Amino acid sequence: MKKISYLFVISVVALLSCEKNEVAKPNDYAVIESIKSKATALSNRHDSLVIEMLKLEKHKKYQKAKSTNNANPKLNLNEMLDVIEEVTGIAPLILKEDDADNSEVQKIKGKIAGNTPVINLDNEFIRMSDYANSALSKKYLERVDQLLMYSEYKCYDDIVSEINQVQYEVIADINAPEEDIKLIINATEVLKGSLKIWENVLPTDYSQARDSKALVNKALKWPRWLKWVFVGAADAVGGSISWFSGATITIMNVPIYLPPGPVGAAGGAAAVSVLATIIAFQ
Repeated sequence: MKKISYLFVISVVALLSCEKNEVAKPNDYAVIESIKSKATALSNRHDSLVIEMLKLEKHKKYQKAKSTNNANPKLNLNEMLDVIEEVTGIAPLILKEDDADNSEVQKIKGKIAGNTPVINLDNEFIRMSDYANSALSKKYLERVDQLLMYSEYKCYDDIVSEINQVQYEVIADINAPEEDIKLIINATEVLKGSLKIWENVLPTDYSQARDSKALVNKALKWPRWLKWVFVGAADAVGGSISWFSGATITIMNVPIYLPPGPVGAAGGAAAVSVLATIIAFQ
């Protein structure tokens, strides 16, 4: 009788354990679907803001052309920052090293020091994995870095297919915590949207672009695909951070603080996108 009771207890425990595992799946599914839905919304909002900024930039160039009689005018950094502010509501602040007398700048510097993400656009390739929040997310983002780095002969659909595979694998990874999944899905959804935009917008003739900065001059010699994935990866990094405290963007050795804006992470990521175009093909 004792033996039967003992076996009964084991059976009940095993059954409960199985039920627990089975119940966890729908819960996980709901969480994952929520993450994916929010990431898609973030990407769509980011895309619409980028397109709005491109339209405004084009309008400002047209106005500048009329006032300067220059057929191919370029907007300078401050003018591009104005475009960002008008569309996103984010007021970028240039953090000059020699601005010791500016109390506002010094106050901001003290507030954000060590507390905000720093996105460095002064690189030939933006590695998403540099902005990972754990060893696990770094592993998956390195996969994305690699597929972008070797995407010279790949079309948009091929790249997206590989990104989707990475997304599928991280979602299926039983060791992946929710925060890691969220970061990777956000980053890669923004990346997919960005690549689609710039695939259609990226100019094929860069002979008109002029800038004295070394990195920009070097970027003029980049092949089209490298410019394409440079901006896409920058967008993805912008989509992966929280933006609760804003972020500092370094471009041509100029640190620019982007505070939190009224449109949240979508606005921050879109602002990074526009700044990245200055390096890639302004």
